[in-house]
Amino acid sequence: MSDNQSWNSSGSEEDPETESGPPVERCGVLSKWTNYIHGWQDRWVVLKNDALSYYKSEDETEYGCRGSICLSKAVITPHDFDECRFDISVNDSVWYLRAQDPDHRQQWIDAIEQHKTESGYGSESSLRRHGSMVSLVSGASGYSATSTSSFKKGHSLREKLAEMETFRDILCRQVDTLQKFFDACADAVSKDELQRDKVVEDDEDDFPTTRSDGDFLHNTNGNKEKLFPHVTPKGINGIDFKGEAITFKATTAGILATLSHCIELMVKREDSWQKRLDKESEKRRRAEEDCQNAMIELKKKSHFGGPDYEEGPNSLINEEEFFDAVEAALDRQDKIEEQSLAHNKCSVSLSTSLFFPL
Repeated sequence: MSDNQSWNSSGSEEDPETESGPPVERCGVLSKWTNYIHGWQDRWVVLKNDALSYYKSEDETEYGCRGSICLSKAVITPHDFDECRFDISVNDSVWYLRAQDPDHRQQWIDAIEQHKTESGYGSESSLRRHGSMVSLVSGASGYSATSTSSFKKGHSLREKLAEMETFRDILCRQVDTLQKFFDACADAVSKDELQRDKVVEDDEDDFPTTRSDGDFLHNTNGNKEKLFPHVTPKGINGIDFKGEAITFKATTAGILATLSHCIELMVKREDSWQKRLDKESEKRRRAEEDCQNAMIELKKKSHFGGPDYEEGPNSLINEEEFFDAVEAALDRQDKIEEQSLAHNKCSVSLSTSLFFPL
């Protein structure tokens, strides 16, 4: 079998797991089991776009593939005894493939597993690669807002649940950051109120007083800014509250969108299962009707069965019919015996006439 194989430019053998690149792609020749007549046949196999496709040869790729299998739910199983063989199954569809050697087989298995992992949505690398809402590895606040339109819908409920798991971790970090900001603001306001009360107590003697002649003395050192200084929380300059609020809003929007899609998937599955249940109920109803009809037919035919149906306490005919049948049978037996005796008499008389003629 030919060892012609290649990695495309998006994923080289040296660095197939580059975060910024698309899922790894691979193509090459593998032996595929066709049938018991033709056995193993070399086919050009292409791993691309979350699917494994095969062609009769590399030259026929432009004419379309002979078959394709989706890898999102595929199960890859290396053979227990054949070191070059591995099977790929999706539901009832199974592909039996053989590589030229065990190393070649392992390369294909690793590439397919990596392609399945990298092609899914919801992982940290997937979030970064598709322009995630928030960066998971940033400093200071640790988050940056982007558009939610970069998220694509997954193909299964499991992928969406994994995406929800990632959103949950991100949201917890954002809540912690916002809580720190609010705690710092509350501490700053409390300290400012204490400082303002202290300033008022220290400067009570500087407020206007009244002389005996009714004139007022004003303290020229009194200052509103001194009594009511500007509230500036300290220790929170490293947190961008506006940016954090926008990021929090984007994350919650992403969670709601993903949750909505999960509900949509569950509703579709519920409808599908309901249809299956209705079909099975209809099949059961028809089977019960057929069974009842068969029992009725069996009861009708039991009157014409063998002696096991007509004798004994389980007989389906009444007593009068039974004795009439017995008398008829005895009469037939008597007639048979009379005919037999008459036949015997004729035979004896004939033999006597032959031996003793008159």
